[in-house]
Amino acid sequence: MMLGGYRGGAATDSDEFVADVRAHHAVLARLVRRCTPEADADDVMQESLSAAWRSRHTFDPRRGNFRAWLLAIAMNECRRAARRRRRHEMLVAALSGRVRHMRLVDGDEGHADPLGDAVERAIAGLPARQRLVVNLYYFVDLPVDEVARILGIASGTVKSSLAEARGRLREALGKEAAGHGRR
Repeated sequence: MMLGGYRGGAATDSDEFVADVRAHHAVLARLVRRCTPEADADDVMQESLSAAWRSRHTFDPRRGNFRAWLLAIAMNECRRAARRRRRHEMLVAALSGRVRHMRLVDGDEGHADPLGDAVERAIAGLPARQRLVVNLYYFVDLPVDEVARILGIASGTVKSSLAEARGRLREALGKEAAGHGRR
């Protein structure tokens, strides 16, 4: 293990980093699989390793061991994934008040998530800025202030765009549910 932290750039630093990750890969995988749904585990694992690589220069063996540092990064990624999932579920729940009956209403059991598909179609139909704001806030899990900085707009504009988007999504999903119920 590197005693002075990883400086990046030198081939030996990369080799040592990879060796350290390999030494703790099994415990890292167990942690991620215990803390995230199975469907998200591979993505969270990859994000954890990518974040560790990007932050390798911050590792300081005087503050703790490599395994603890790596697992702390993994826990942060697990929490980030959970927030993304909760936001997605909150959005679906908020929008599904009028469309609950769409779920497998025609016995379409071969299609696992008709409501999720309907939400995706409704999001695709939003104006560009609202679609960007919804995606950045609900699916990328960025706070309002960061969405505002990325898009170069005020935080209040992000909030009003989210509110307008939710209204449009409710309306679009209500129309789809009404059309689906008539079949």
